[in-house]
Amino acid sequence: MPKKIKEDWEKWHAARTAFSARATEGFNTDLAALEAHIKNLQNIAPKDTAGWPVGTAMKVIDQLQRDYHRIKTLFDIVKS
Repeated sequence: MPKKIKEDWEKWHAARTAFSARATEGFNTDLAALEAHIKNLQNIAPKDTAGWPVGTAMKVIDQLQRDYHRIKTLFDIVKS
C-alpha cells in the first residue's frame, strides 16, 4: 500500500467541507449536486496500489452512494 500523502487527504477534506457548507438550492438541484460530489470524491480519494480508494475513503463514498440511492428511490415513490 503506498504512503498516504497528506495533500491527498487535504484535497479530500476540503471537498467534503465545501460541499457541507453549500446552501440548499432545491431538492432536484441538491440531488444532482450530491451525485456530482460523490463522483468528485471518487476522483480525488487517496488510492492504494490497485487504484482503489483507501478504506476510510471507500467507506464514506459507499455510504454516500447508499444514501443517494435511498433518497432517489423514495423521491421516485413519492412522485408517482
